[in-house]
Amino acid sequence: MKDKNIHLPVWAGTLAVLAVLCFPVRAQNKSIHQLQSESYSDSLIIKGQEVKYPPLAKDKSPRVGKTVLGYDPYWTSDQYLHYDLITHLACFSAEMAGDGSISASHGFPGTWSATIAHAHKNGVKVLLCATCFSSSAISSILSSDSFRTNAVKNLITLVRNAGVDGINIDFEGLEFSQKQNMVRFTHELSDSFHSWNPDSYVSLATPAIDWAGSWDYDSLAIYSDGLFIMAYDYAWSGSDSTGPIAPLDGYTYDVGWTIHDYALYSGNRRNKLLCGFPYYGRDWPCTGTTAGSATTGGGSAVMFSQAETLAYDYGRQWQASSYSPWYYYNDGEWHQCWYDDEISLGYKYQMVWDSLLAGTGMWALSYDGSRPELWAALRTNFNIPIDSLINGGMENVFRDTVAVPSNNALKPYGWLEGDNAVSDTATDFIHSGSYALRHRADCFGKAAPFLSFLFQDVKVTPGAGYCLSGWGRKNDGAGNTMRMRVQWFDSLHANLLLDDTTAALSADSAGYIFLTTGTVMAPAGAAFARIKLNIWAVNSNAYWDRWDDISFTQITGVAGRPELPITNYELKLGQNYPNPFKQSTVISYQITGDGTVNLSVYNIAGQLVRVLINETSPSCPSPNAFGEGQEGEVGRSG
Repeated sequence: MKDKNIHLPVWAGTLAVLAVLCFPVRAQNKSIHQLQSESYSDSLIIKGQEVKYPPLAKDKSPRVGKTVLGYDPYWTSDQYLHYDLITHLACFSAEMAGDGSISASHGFPGTWSATIAHAHKNGVKVLLCATCFSSSAISSILSSDSFRTNAVKNLITLVRNAGVDGINIDFEGLEFSQKQNMVRFTHELSDSFHSWNPDSYVSLATPAIDWAGSWDYDSLAIYSDGLFIMAYDYAWSGSDSTGPIAPLDGYTYDVGWTIHDYALYSGNRRNKLLCGFPYYGRDWPCTGTTAGSATTGGGSAVMFSQAETLAYDYGRQWQASSYSPWYYYNDGEWHQCWYDDEISLGYKYQMVWDSLLAGTGMWALSYDGSRPELWAALRTNFNIPIDSLINGGMENVFRDTVAVPSNNALKPYGWLEGDNAVSDTATDFIHSGSYALRHRADCFGKAAPFLSFLFQDVKVTPGAGYCLSGWGRKNDGAGNTMRMRVQWFDSLHANLLLDDTTAALSADSAGYIFLTTGTVMAPAGAAFARIKLNIWAVNSNAYWDRWDDISFTQITGVAGRPELPITNYELKLGQNYPNPFKQSTVISYQITGDGTVNLSVYNIAGQLVRVLINETSPSCPSPNAFGEGQEGEVGRSG
């Protein structure tokens, strides 16, 4: 291995010194790609009726600001893919033999024909993933000029005849002796593909930790279009203790260490690095309920769709040091399952932005089934801001054909579903024009209370004044609360921790009620504003609320925020309850005079996570309860 020192990454502008946990250093074991390839070797799911598919629609573009590459195994159904949130789809896989021939194609391209059709119509590039998990076969291909040539010829012929857009190489078990031959192969492969199609995409799957020192990140980044870092399996099926599959921080080897290692040894070619994350977890039999308990057997893979459901059945836990969810249960012996969810992935996606990487990806697509959380995490972390938002797009409606199966409900243009939200167009209750926006809070099986929001991102000018205004109709009969919020973000999608909100709409009404922030200022460093339509749902998923005529406009001639008079007052802050908590907690405070209330949350590393309240408040000698989770998505205690 190149370097056994622990590299603590600079993340969120802070260099943190942590108490470091450690997984045992191990020899290279079978990856999740190899284990599941072997497990599903006899499986084949037809992903849809075989169809003739069109070439890539180059005039279409997914709505994400980074490269997002998803592996699409032959054993999964593609019923719920969202093609607006991925840029590259890798058909997994065609298996290679030691002479460079294709030993198994798993029905490519026919198996994926319906998927390829949807991808191409939406501007998503389709790649063939070529795999080889035998060290001896890899060495045979790479060490022979004729076998390398044969491999390149076979791959480009298969891809060209299929009418797809590139190749992803997943060779695992690469020996140190083949380090330079791997570079030669990548160079030859890339030259051949780019000669055939200059827009083709040539990428490689590479390990989170280069145990044998076999991978020349620098040269491979030069000759390829991208390295997909498999930033998972830090804890693997044969681990001696339970732990996170992809710890963000807090371990000797974690995602932060991996990104630093790649940046260092790739010649800082961050524009070629994709950091891929798991849509699966591992369930180990173990000795108890404490995180890091000794395992008593091998761990089995659990797809996110199952892990997320079980986590809320058994009680979701949170390891703060690694930013990882997990749960435990007893079926006659103790088990622990560690996985990633939309919260932990959100932290990882922010590290992708902070580290200036080319993008991200996942193993594997469809492991979330019909659950929407992971798509919402991609949408909220990688959305591309629009230039302006006037009348909220309410009169410009369309049918959503991006998701499969196609959603034939009319949707107002531009509004995106964030956490716990379902939306479509309303024609029954409107404020003006022909359409309004219907918004239903849906926790998808999780416990109430919870925050549901729709959103859109709009470009802004730092220091300029803006006004968010619109109309809300709350008539859910469920005690929910509606409000609009402006959150300010910089160019790296980091929240600037200064939010502006309208008044809350908590009483039911047959008509629409006007809501506005008044004039608010874009803070220094702001690149875009996130306009959020929030519903704080206390006990129900069942009812629709409505929004109409939403506008976010720049105000001319605004000098700045008015200064507030200095007032002496006393602030009393109560203990939050419940504590610990999973989804929400309530914090009470009292102030004896009018003044500015700032309530902020810091994590255990001393980093500011979120400003919950930063606003002028009238005196409140009696406790004023604020429900976090209600507006803040701070995260859960662990």
